[in-house]
Amino acid sequence: VILSPVESVADTYRALLPEGTPSDFQRILELK
Repeated sequence: VILSPVESVADTYRALLPEGTPSDFQRILELK
């Protein structure tokens, strides 16, 4: 399965920060 960059970032984010909130994730995407 080939993930889009956003999907792979989301998977990594969930793995590293299971407590993270959607707003935290949005902030990470904005840094890219």
